[in-house]
Amino acid sequence: MVMHRLLAQQIRQNEPLPWNVYDESSTLLLRKGFVVDKHIHLPDLIERGMYIELGSVRHSLRELENHQAFFDPWRLWGDIQTKLGQILGEPPASNAFIEQVEELAALVQLLSERSADIALAAIMLMDQGRYPIVHSLHCAVLADLVARRLEWAPQKRKSLCCAALTMNIAMLDLQQVLCNQAEPLTEEQQRGIRSHPEQGFLMLHSLGVRDLDWLQTVMEHHEQLNGEGYPRGLTAPSALALLLRTVDIYCAKISPRAHRKPMLASDASRIVFTSEGQDDKNPFPACLISQVGMFPPGSFVKLNNGETGVVFKRGESANTPVVYSLINSSGHAIRDPIKRDTRETQYQVQVMIPRNNIMLKFDPRIIWRSNFQF
Repeated sequence: MVMHRLLAQQIRQNEPLPWNVYDESSTLLLRKGFVVDKHIHLPDLIERGMYIELGSVRHSLRELENHQAFFDPWRLWGDIQTKLGQILGEPPASNAFIEQVEELAALVQLLSERSADIALAAIMLMDQGRYPIVHSLHCAVLADLVARRLEWAPQKRKSLCCAALTMNIAMLDLQQVLCNQAEPLTEEQQRGIRSHPEQGFLMLHSLGVRDLDWLQTVMEHHEQLNGEGYPRGLTAPSALALLLRTVDIYCAKISPRAHRKPMLASDASRIVFTSEGQDDKNPFPACLISQVGMFPPGSFVKLNNGETGVVFKRGESANTPVVYSLINSSGHAIRDPIKRDTRETQYQVQVMIPRNNIMLKFDPRIIWRSNFQF
């Protein structure tokens, strides 16, 4: 089971619980429908740890909304990231592996459906953790955002998301090494890179995956329309694989490495469009850029009035995001961040600022105060 720890405000006293509640060891504490009343000492239970199965969330949306249940999006992101690392690091038996990956894919889709701006901000702001895991999660979110924009069928989106989460299952250790390596690739490393799509296909098949779109996308996610990709040099990779390749490149460029700083999202967009979007057979770079915007949520920007802020959400147009100012024109931190409408001349965005240039300690919960509602 993929578990999510509940917060005190998520438990409504004198109302029936909309889910089963477990402790940290997955032992059932309270059954669905149990009424938490004054006789239950809630602080003790919260201190002990109360968890719900995240897989039940997608099947209980109406119940959750009726009970006004809220979730912390940043904690949810961390839950997905942690569980993905466990699944890919030590894949369980075949049926369990497929079920757990599909469960995480459903939660990723839920994030992109219900709160795309928060999902984009998480990509820009959340702790990087183990790069191969975080990168796969980033790619899954962006791929689903684009697929949803293109109105792909639910099953197609599900296969794409599962493929994104597992595309590098055959090179997790190598990918982590390369993330921290400034030296040129060795011949052995080059062979590992070029073989990982096929090896990933074989690993997934051995774990019981029979979804052809999922398998084909993993096999072809490094193929190119010009035939210069790998492992087979195809000139007509599947649409799912082409989309995954596009977001893979973008996410790699905006992520930090030991030997280089993360690229600005605007620069990454330009490079992806220039290198991948010139062929009319590949509409995905343009669609990706339209989804993330010129200034994705979580980006830091300088405004015309000299303030520095963080993009809260995308605006009516690509260059008019909603921004919260964090630093005033004198360089001092603003105690209570101020919401700015960048459609106004004095608050227009001048330039994007690399996040490593921001010395201010920044907790995204300060800006995204409202909890995440499924």
